[in-house]
Amino acid sequence: MPGVRALIGHLPRSLGRVLFEPRITAVVDTHRQVTATAPEAGGILLGFRRPPHLHVADLTEPLPTDERTRMWFHRNQNGHAQAALRHWERTNRTGDYLGEWHTHPEDWPNPSGKDLREWRMLLLEQRRPLVFLIVGIKGRWVGVGSGSAIAPIECVEVD
Repeated sequence: MPGVRALIGHLPRSLGRVLFEPRITAVVDTHRQVTATAPEAGGILLGFRRPPHLHVADLTEPLPTDERTRMWFHRNQNGHAQAALRHWERTNRTGDYLGEWHTHPEDWPNPSGKDLREWRMLLLEQRRPLVFLIVGIKGRWVGVGSGSAIAPIECVEVD
């Protein structure tokens, strides 16, 4: 994948970092809503918890059973959960669910109120840090949540 780079950012209030493998950025970027009719896309982020770091190494893409419109994406739990289970088995039970990603039909995305509410519910359910990624037409928004707090983090592309 020439020109595809990893993303790395510092976790808030921590010495840890979050790393997105180059494959992650390559895949999510193919779902940018660059046409006027492109529906939102999304999935889950999978990888490894290596305290204090989070390593995003895999993901799911939209499935035929997901609901998608221009301004809305609803993930069908079953297919994505099966992918998470396969990731866990393939990694000798070391791989983990790390968070969520989806697209927004705007140049420079920010989470909506609905995004924040859903993510806070996930954080209460999971009780561990999660990563959230929104892919816009020109840029990306990355945040990390812990407890009920969600903070944006700045990520840089690295070779």
